[in-house]
Amino acid sequence: METESNNLIIDFFVNLYIQTLFLFHYWIRVLTRRFIPDGSANRNQRRTIMDSLISNFASEEISLINPNESVEETFARKIEEKDYESAMKLAKKFDFDMDPIYCHMWEMNRIDIKLIDECLTKVSDTIWVLNECVECVPQDLDSLKYLLQFGIDLSSRDILFQSYLVNPTIKELVEDNLTLDGKKFVQYRLNLLKYLERLILYEEILKCKYNEDDNNLVKHFNSSFYHQIRNKSSFELAIYYANNSDYESLAVMLKKEANLSKHFLVLLSNLSETISPLKYENVLKHLFTKLNLEPEDEFEDLDWSYNLLGSKHEISEFEARFYEKNPQYKNFVINFRLNHELLIQWLRTRSLEILENTALVEHSLQLLDCGIQIGKLEELENLYTQLDLFSLLLYETEFDSTSISFNDFEKRTLIDKMNLILGRHEAINIIENLFDGFIQKLTKYQKVNQSQLDIKSLLKEFMVNLSKSGQFDKCLKIFQNCSMVDKTLEQIQSFKMINDACEFIELALECIRSYQDPDCLDMAFQVMECLPERSQGSLLMGNDPSRIRHFNRINDEADQIEYYLSMIEVFRDYNTKLTIQDIISIVENKKSSIDVEQFFNKLITNFCANKFNPSINIELEWKNFFWNLQDFRKSSFDQSIQFETLVELAVNNLLFSADTKLIRLAFNHISLNPNKKVSSNSWKKVPYAKGKEMLKKAASDYIKYAHPIQDQNIELARTCLEQYQDDIDDDEIQTELDLIQALKLIYTDFNYEILPIKVKQFAQPRLNLIESLVQCTPKISYAKTMKILEISKLLRVYNDQSDDFRDGIVLSLIGKKAIENNDLEMAHNACRIILDRNLVHGWELCYLFGKMTSSTNSIDNDLLVNNIDTNYKEQLTLLSFALACCPESDIEAHFNILNEIKSLKSNNAMFSKTLIQFKMDKSLLTVH
Repeated sequence: METESNNLIIDFFVNLYIQTLFLFHYWIRVLTRRFIPDGSANRNQRRTIMDSLISNFASEEISLINPNESVEETFARKIEEKDYESAMKLAKKFDFDMDPIYCHMWEMNRIDIKLIDECLTKVSDTIWVLNECVECVPQDLDSLKYLLQFGIDLSSRDILFQSYLVNPTIKELVEDNLTLDGKKFVQYRLNLLKYLERLILYEEILKCKYNEDDNNLVKHFNSSFYHQIRNKSSFELAIYYANNSDYESLAVMLKKEANLSKHFLVLLSNLSETISPLKYENVLKHLFTKLNLEPEDEFEDLDWSYNLLGSKHEISEFEARFYEKNPQYKNFVINFRLNHELLIQWLRTRSLEILENTALVEHSLQLLDCGIQIGKLEELENLYTQLDLFSLLLYETEFDSTSISFNDFEKRTLIDKMNLILGRHEAINIIENLFDGFIQKLTKYQKVNQSQLDIKSLLKEFMVNLSKSGQFDKCLKIFQNCSMVDKTLEQIQSFKMINDACEFIELALECIRSYQDPDCLDMAFQVMECLPERSQGSLLMGNDPSRIRHFNRINDEADQIEYYLSMIEVFRDYNTKLTIQDIISIVENKKSSIDVEQFFNKLITNFCANKFNPSINIELEWKNFFWNLQDFRKSSFDQSIQFETLVELAVNNLLFSADTKLIRLAFNHISLNPNKKVSSNSWKKVPYAKGKEMLKKAASDYIKYAHPIQDQNIELARTCLEQYQDDIDDDEIQTELDLIQALKLIYTDFNYEILPIKVKQFAQPRLNLIESLVQCTPKISYAKTMKILEISKLLRVYNDQSDDFRDGIVLSLIGKKAIENNDLEMAHNACRIILDRNLVHGWELCYLFGKMTSSTNSIDNDLLVNNIDTNYKEQLTLLSFALACCPESDIEAHFNILNEIKSLKSNNAMFSKTLIQFKMDKSLLTVH
């Protein structure tokens, strides 16, 4: 319906156009001819004009003409309406250019070979055609190839000579002789040649990737992708393929593009490290074929267009930017030829780069293996073996790849590597398998490094390192897994790690000697249980006498180690943790006697520091400990420390143990009777004199470090000294015992706090200590007076004077303090003691008290009357005693005392008369 409607409209405009032409033609004829008034003639004239116009058009052409638009407009409209046939008719009729028709047809239709032949071959504008050949990318492969070849054929040298030279007479092609369109012409040709080459390369890539022949490539062709890559330089495209891990396409490019040879190593470096080198092994083979080959002359019959507008192989902007951003690749550009040094350097760098970026050591090994096997580069074998060992660490252990780099691993010793690989597992079967794999890899390592490796030594170092590093439990598991107890020879020989009995025992003993944690003692005993028995010697050694002797000798060492372990167990039970290494360092290294004594002293000290359960019989524990100690000394240190020395060490430590029970144990090792006859066993005890000195020293130290207020150390000191308290000839012991007794009185009766060491530091006559004691007592009773006198005696106050002298001085001190405190009763008591005991050095107190008695008499008259004689006599007695005992040299004292006596007598006479009168008056009053 739409087509029919369009035809009606066209017919209408055609008729209108014809009528317009008719009228136009008619008026032209009228104006050019003479006017004829005859009406019939006029009618004939119009008919003639119409006939003439109609005769100029074919019947089908008449329908093309539209009286409302020009022919040009009709022509353009027909093209836009895709009525190319009508447009062509108009073009032929009116001699219009046909190019617009074919250009429009080209633009409006899907490009194929037929369209190329129908349109582009008929367009006269060569530059436009070439531009279309360059810009358009048909969707199918054949059309694209045909279009490019068409453009190349069209941009021939002959056509350039014919139409695009400034001076056609110059036969040589130079850029300066080209017109502007001529330069475009040549540039189009260059682009077409490049696009065709890229298309051919793309075809080769598709063939390689899909293994298809030319006829089947069409279904894999991607015009959009081709459009993206056709303007890329070979290097840029190769980098694109490498970055996208398209190693197949890259392989094709490296074979087909000669200008990529210099970038061979760089391109391989841009492949993803996650791709296995085995996948691009063919590329590596191609690389190795270039080794030490002179670069091929890249003689190529270049098209004439390259000579006009630049080189085919000039460096692209992308290439320049790439090496500017990645300067590390410049070292691997092959400028002349590929040599061993450069290839080895690249393989080393690339393999380590793969490892660093992905931790895929397997890929690194595959790359190096290609270099070794295909490239015959033996220099890579050492790196290969190192990475091979590192692969065990990465793949077979629970290893964090960030904790140690390959560079660090490579620098480590072989045994360190072994420890890293084998020391990270708890399961023994895994350790055994790893050890087996490690040894297998070491075989290759040994071959590469041309060295002889002692597997036995490596295993020993590994096990010893486990023992030293606190993993003795792993050693135990390995030994238990390889235990030879009750095993047949065939079973033993099947063990992977250790299958020789002598080596097994030696390794076990070495591990026991090496462990450093005392808490591993029980595990050491368990290791000993894994060792083969002596009775298995003939079976395990194959009745070889020399091997049996060696087996027995090693078992002797095992027996010695077992004895040491038993001693360590004893010492552990008594608060000393040791290892075999501690024992051996003293026993086998021939330490000095001083070191040995210090060692035994430490054992005894730790025993004394042990906190025993109260229910335990400590005496039995000590006997057991000391017996083992003596046995250990006798078996291992008989020449280094004598038994007497051991006993002295024991006594000394027991005495200083700060434990009463232990101190009493020391008495069993001391001779306490000086008159006891010497017996054969007397050497087992410390002699009497030396024992006494040790006891006094211990007591002195306890007192020195005792605290006030009934410190336990005081009792410990007493315990030590009481053993010799019957020795009346030893004043030092009695002095210490008296000091202890005095301290007890001071603490209990006077609550006076003073350090015992301070008491001992008071110099003679020590009266200031008594003064301090008196000063701190607010009211001194008669009982306390006696205590003070006892304390002064115990502390040896005025030790160089008599007891009366000391007591007189002390009582005077007490009496004066009582007078100061207005405690006349206490002062009177002190005076009475002085008078009763005739303590002449107490005269001064008697004088003071007698002088002041009259002023302190009671006001109670009845009491005064009853005691008047007594007071007078008391005063007179005190003053008389003071006068009698006062030193003759003290004249002033004599004079004062005499005056006091005279005054006392005078006052007493007057007071007696008054008192008599007072009594008489009182009786008279009573009578009345």
